[in-house]
Amino acid sequence: MAVNLTSRVFAWGRAGSQAQIAACQVQAVFAAALHAAGVTLTQSAAEAPWSSGWTKVAAFATAHLDHDAHTAGHPQVIWDSRVANAFRRLVDAAEAQLPASMTSQFKADLRQIRGRGGERVGLKLTDGWAFANTLAQQWKAQRTGSRIVGELCEALNAAPERYGRMPGSTRLDGRWTSWGVGLALFVEGY
Repeated sequence: MAVNLTSRVFAWGRAGSQAQIAACQVQAVFAAALHAAGVTLTQSAAEAPWSSGWTKVAAFATAHLDHDAHTAGHPQVIWDSRVANAFRRLVDAAEAQLPASMTSQFKADLRQIRGRGGERVGLKLTDGWAFANTLAQQWKAQRTGSRIVGELCEALNAAPERYGRMPGSTRLDGRWTSWGVGLALFVEGY
């Protein structure tokens, strides 16, 4: 069932498909995503593949954690070129108001993902930004971006009178979720 879900996620996200999606790859991505979200697992997640498609699978695998009050970590978000680009723009816009050490850390951890459309093709990065070229850099950007999105959710939900409720929320209280914030960033990053 997980392999079937993964195939459908790849098709839904138009992320391209591998000739054959192996169950061991799906298991490794689920384990890496859950581990990054703070769920303790016995299985190692070191061999998990990463791509635009796999990041979508990681987000689906952990989306349920948005609704579990006992989760220590944050669900994983789709960390593709659009979301990474949105973060880059936000950090660049706020750089003058943030401590230099903070922007430096953001730039080191929130690596950019090469895009296939819009301004993201041939993107020239400003000082301090780099692309996520290795598996370790890609998963680090995924984890860091997901943590920050989770913190954004907490801030949005702490002051709904200031920030509003999440549009289209099916929850009665209209709480923001990592999935919802990730979608907003996805649109911003186009």
